[in-house]
Parts: sequence; C-alpha cells; structure tokens
Amino acid sequence: MHDMTENSDSGRSKQSLLDEIASLRTQLANAKAATRSGDYDSLFAQFPLGMQEENYSGVKVFIDNLQAEGAVNLRQYFEENPKVLHDLITSTRITNVNQALLDIAKYESVQDFMDDEADFEGWWEARWVAYYAAEFASLAAGVIYQDEISDARYDDSTFQRYTMVTIVNGYEKTWEKVITIFLDVTERNKYEQALIEAKLDAEQANKAKSDFLSSISHELRTPLNAILGFAELIEYDDNIDHLSSVREIGRAGEHLLRLIDEILDLARIESGEVKITIEPVSVIKVIEECLAWVVDMAQDNGVSIHFESVVFDQLFVLADNIKLKQAILNLLTNAIKYSRANGQVGIIYEKADGELVRIGIRDTGPGISEDQIRELFQPFRRLGAELSGVEGTGLGLVITRRLMQRMHGRLEVDSVHGKGSTFWIELPLAQLESEGSTESIKSRINREPSSAVSAVRRQVLVAEDNQVNRELILAQMKHLGYETDVANSGPEALRLWRSGRYKLLITDIRMPEMDGCKLIRQIRSAENGIGRSRPIIVISANVVGDAVNRCFEAGANDVLSKPVKIADLRTSIEKWLK
Repeated sequence: MHDMTENSDSGRSKQSLLDEIASLRTQLANAKAATRSGDYDSLFAQFPLGMQEENYSGVKVFIDNLQAEGAVNLRQYFEENPKVLHDLITSTRITNVNQALLDIAKYESVQDFMDDEADFEGWWEARWVAYYAAEFASLAAGVIYQDEISDARYDDSTFQRYTMVTIVNGYEKTWEKVITIFLDVTERNKYEQALIEAKLDAEQANKAKSDFLSSISHELRTPLNAILGFAELIEYDDNIDHLSSVREIGRAGEHLLRLIDEILDLARIESGEVKITIEPVSVIKVIEECLAWVVDMAQDNGVSIHFESVVFDQLFVLADNIKLKQAILNLLTNAIKYSRANGQVGIIYEKADGELVRIGIRDTGPGISEDQIRELFQPFRRLGAELSGVEGTGLGLVITRRLMQRMHGRLEVDSVHGKGSTFWIELPLAQLESEGSTESIKSRINREPSSAVSAVRRQVLVAEDNQVNRELILAQMKHLGYETDVANSGPEALRLWRSGRYKLLITDIRMPEMDGCKLIRQIRSAENGIGRSRPIIVISANVVGDAVNRCFEAGANDVLSKPVKIADLRTSIEKWLK
C-alpha cells in the first residue's frame, strides 16, 4: 500500500481538515487510554477508522544511540543518510491491522496486507526518505506525526489518506507498539478541488469580463474621438454652410458617447467592479457641485432651480462621495430635461424612519402614471419620451438605483400624472459636524477658471500610434497655439523626449512595442536624482476599472478620456505648464 506520491496541496488540505483532525485526536486519545483499562484489543478491532500497529523497537534503539552520541537534528540526519533510514525501515514490522483499514485498502485478509507491506524493496523509493525522516523525528520528540498522502489500494487504484502516527501508552521506552490511523479523504479532496477550479473559473470569467469592458470602451471611444474632435474643430470655422451639419454630427456623437458610458457603467455595477467607499459626505457640497454642472442647462431650457442651502447645512450622510454626486447629477439632469418651459426644479429634504434622510429632486414635468412607474427602472425603457425629442438613453435611472443599493440606500419616486414627479434618495444619516461654513451656490457656479499661461509657444511632444488620432491631436494643438512634434510609438517618444526639447508630453496608453504606462515609468525613472520632472498628460480611450489609477501610479500628472474636448485639453495643458 506504498505506491505513494506527495500531495502538493497538503498545507491547504490540512487546514480544511481541522474538524476531522479534532475528532481523530479524540479517538486516538481513547485508543491510547484503552491500553490502561485492558480494552485496547477490542477498541483496535472496532475502531471506525483504518488502524495498523507496528513494532518500531529497532528504530528506538538506533535513535537512542544516535542521541547518546550527540545527534540533535534527527530529521536532517536521516535525510542525509537515506541508506541508514532504509535499513531501519526493514527492521520494522506490522503486528496488527483492523478491518476498517482492510476495507479502505481493499484487502481481503490481514495476511495479504502484511505480506505486501513486508516486501520493502517492492515499494521503497527515494521519496520515502523525507516521509520517514519526519515521522521518526516527531516520535522521538514525543509529538504525533501527521500528514496527507496519496496511497495505493490492493487493486492498484489510488486514494488520498490523512494519517496520524503515535506511540501506544506504556510503550514510549521501547516503541514496540506504534499505531497509525488512516482517514480516507479522497472524496473530500475531489470536492475541494472542484471548488478551487470553480473559483478559478469564476475569477477568469470576471477577468475576461473586465478585459471585454476595457476593450469595448477603447474600440468605441477611438473612432468617437475622431468624430467629435474634428467636428469640434470645424465648429470654430466661420463657414456657415457646413456649421449646422457639423453641430448635428457633434450632438449625435455626444449622445452615442453617453450611451456607451452608461452601458459600461451599468455593466461594471452589475459585475460588482464598481468600488464603493462609504464615508460621511456633506450633502450641501455635493449638491452645489452638481448645480454648477447643470446651471447652464437649466438656463437654456428656461427652468429655474429652487434650493434652500440652510436646510442642508450641517447635513452629512453615509455614502460614496463620487457615486452620490453621480446619482444627484443624473436626477437633476432628468428633472431639467423633462420640465416644461418656465418650469421649476426643487431640491428638498425630509427625515425618514430611524437614522435615515431623504433628498428629493422635484420637477414640473409631465409626471408618470402608476403603470409606467412599474417599468421605470428597467433598462432602455423611456416610457414614450423617445418620441418627445428629449435625448436620453433609458439607463440613467437604472444606474442610479443600482448605485443607491450599493450604498445601502434606496431610490424611490412619487409622481402625479400631468403635474410632475419627485425622485427620492434615501441614505443613512452620518452624525458629524460640518467644518466651517460652505460656499454659496452662486460663488461656486460663477467661479472663474484658473488663469491661462502666457502666450509663449511651448514645445509639446505627442505619442500616438493611431493615424487619425495623431491628425486630430495635432489639429487641436495647433488651434490652441502650441508647437507640437509627434511620435508614432513608445520607443520613438522616449528617444525624442530624452533630447530635452519638450516641456510637456501627451501620450496614448495602448501603443505597440511600448505602452504609455511603460513609457511614463521609464521617463520618471530617468528623472530620479535630477530634482525636476516635466509634466505628462495621458489621453486614453481606456478609462474602465483601474486603468486611470495605473496611469497615475506610473507617474502621469493628468488623465483625459477620449473623446477629449478642446476646452478640457486647454485647461489641462495650462494647468501643468503654468
């Protein structure tokens, strides 16, 4: 029964066997205690687990002599003297086997079992050295030896066994009775392995999903970058004949981009890839930042916004700051879009049951019927709004509700058909004092952008492998008044950058030979010790998951998402060349 191979996952298996080992130890203690009461033979025969008894007296004599000569590390000694260990094994003999072990090993008689075990040369291999060296050392130290191994049955089939080896009480000085208990763990290990494989499959599937989202984002944003970028450039042209058509191209492209972003957002939420950080969040600060984004939209639509800041002063909720901002911004955008001309949008607040608060976005739109409310939070259901001329994707509310659920909150709606709707965000209240007074809405909305850099033309290097995107960024930079050189790959960009002629690098991420992150890392590595570094801006179509964080970790100063608007490009360049 010694056709044995070491189990590479023995550490894992031992850990998962804790309960079984505890039971095994109890039964082993009972077996040893039985020797004192004279019940040993009966217990040995009836023991539910496999058990064999061996005579190790020759081993004991040899070890006593070794220790008398000063040997300390018995395990190391036996591993370094495998022939000595082999000869000791041949001096041992099995004296008894119970029926449970015969059943496990599929032997019909005790004699057959003992005959096979006595044929040492038939099963001895070099790999037994480590096993018996560890066993003898453990017994000499008075410690129960335990291991999980693969063994062979009489019919040559294999099984996994967990073994515990100890000396029977009263025989510690002679080792004439050493018992080994066998536990068949074959099925348990198969189940464990199936779980491990299922976990690996799930992780691989999750990675494939992430890779798909990253790839689809890049593939969709790249052509959109060219469409929207060139359309925006042409808008600066005074040719009236094509200006109207170009604006339509721009609007269609922007709508497609929003659709792509929201589909990817929903996919990330559904797959659990959106990271949520729950912390106390100032409601008034979030609302004011959102209002700064929508004030122009409200003016264009003839909609007034009513918001009493004093009501929200000192109000903090437990939420993710960015995700709460996304949710409120989406609700405000919807309220403005669907309100009637000269309509009103209100932001209100009320306490809910327990430690909960409700923030409401109220509009004077057409309202929603009870039947429509049941379909309101289904993807791509616009409930007839697709015929109204109001642009939308039918995903915003779905995403908002999912985000609220991830933040342990809720999104609900009250509506009267023909009069308007109120969308309620419900979140746990955070007991926290506000630090100082917040800025007024007006000051936040009317805040001027940072001052521009001087009109001095500066040298900029662009790394971009896509021809259309190269032409676009060169045209955008020319419009902004910057001198620009272009590199078609990472190695070329690195070579040009080392010339020292450039004040700023703008780079893509996905490039052959050397991607943008590797390019940035090599530049930052070369700058170590110089005491100065030049700014690097990433413009990438891959903004899914941790892609943005990887850019910053590599050493980028800023990351812009394709399609990039001229105004955003100008702001970033002026910020870092200031």
